[in-house]
Amino acid sequence: MSQKVYNFTTASDYNYDATKIEFVNGIARLKDLTPIKETFYANYNTDINGSRGLGDLTGTPRNGASVSGGKLDLAHNDLRYVDYDAHLNADSQQTGCFRFKVTPNYNGADVSEQVFFCNTTAPRLGENLIYIRHRAGSSEGGYLVLHMYDFQRNLIKEAILLYWTAVQGQEYEFELNYDLTNGETRFFLDGIQQGVTITETGVRDSNIRLLRIGSGHYPTIPSQVSNFKIDDFQVFSTVQHTENYTPESIPENTYSLDKPTVYPKLSWNPTSPLTMLSFTETLGVGNEGSIGYQISQDAGVTWKYWDGSAFVVATSEQYNDAAILNSVFSNLTLIAPFDDLITKSILISNGEQKVELDRMVIEILDSINDLIVSVDFPRQVVKGDTFNIKCQVNQSIFDWQIRASILDNSGHLIKLANTLSGGGDSEIDIIDQINGMFFIKVAKDLTTNFDDKARVEIEIENSAEKIYTIWKYNFEFKKEEITWETP
Repeated sequence: MSQKVYNFTTASDYNYDATKIEFVNGIARLKDLTPIKETFYANYNTDINGSRGLGDLTGTPRNGASVSGGKLDLAHNDLRYVDYDAHLNADSQQTGCFRFKVTPNYNGADVSEQVFFCNTTAPRLGENLIYIRHRAGSSEGGYLVLHMYDFQRNLIKEAILLYWTAVQGQEYEFELNYDLTNGETRFFLDGIQQGVTITETGVRDSNIRLLRIGSGHYPTIPSQVSNFKIDDFQVFSTVQHTENYTPESIPENTYSLDKPTVYPKLSWNPTSPLTMLSFTETLGVGNEGSIGYQISQDAGVTWKYWDGSAFVVATSEQYNDAAILNSVFSNLTLIAPFDDLITKSILISNGEQKVELDRMVIEILDSINDLIVSVDFPRQVVKGDTFNIKCQVNQSIFDWQIRASILDNSGHLIKLANTLSGGGDSEIDIIDQINGMFFIKVAKDLTTNFDDKARVEIEIENSAEKIYTIWKYNFEFKKEEITWETP
């Protein structure tokens, strides 16, 4: 018996997508796609709650704020907004980043002031306050303005970021990066920095408990209403950009939904394969998802899976789990004399499940001693009666043809049984190929056929390819070891 063990210790030995899979401590696993230093994210696909974060993700809707069309819909010309607990989610004091997409429901500047978000100590308190607003009215209307306050409610900076002529229905990406220790605060619109870098410094303390999206810390009507939609609201504990960048899509799931694959670069070429015996997987202790498998016999050119009756060419969505593959592995027709075997692992997650693969083991039968466990010749035979020679075998051989011969001491054939030709003659046959054994049925007293000893010779032949005969097993028995009883 031979086996091939795949331990995922050396990443360079495998083909895989490094943006989705990583190798850690001998385990191949799905990569955590959460952006580095992200502390809060809301994608608004289904509800107002945060999608991931370090604190409580529950959103509290005000005045009917809700999700519509995969966005936080505040575009109703009234005062709708959502509150979140900023503890751990958005309580970074001196450095951080707020990034979000906004779709205005107006052109130019709205008749009422628009406040997109605020981060502060508590409602109606101005300590540690940061917010961005779009001014209304005809005289100052159109300016985007940033406000930042320290822990004692002292103004750090009120800065005009740009004159913004909004286009109704168009989506924009806002990103505010602040460093109040070094005096480096920048605002980006669709990846382009607007205005100069703000150099003022200040101190915010740890008493930051409110993240409000859609309004300021002290909302009033009619001077302020919400008339826009918000999507992909992210908070980071560090500065994300100091120069212009290209906006990218945000991974909405912690782990890839794309079913990324990993497989060895080098194929396995077993030297004398009889049949595939078993396939086993060992999952990582943190595994929560599942793994599918495909098999290649041509070094990765073609991939196959078991369709319920045979191994056939697979699409990317057709694969087997380890249990199914193990149960049908012996049905994989080996191509003589070698195979370029590769097993592909498909890591499957719902987006939040960890998937970890520790190792895979493939076992093949490559010796007759693995196939024929034992041959038991009866020690007591009644003259003229039939008797059976019991052969204990590995069950995998029943995908192969069996030829059994009884020969005398000189090697002359006495009797032959052959499943390949449909059975033996009237006096010898192979029967009962069940339960991991078969019997050579002998219907004649052998005393006239050999002088002192004889042997059983068993040959195994590939039943699918019928290309070559493999191995011979010999079991010798002596005449004096058998008790021949008179009936």
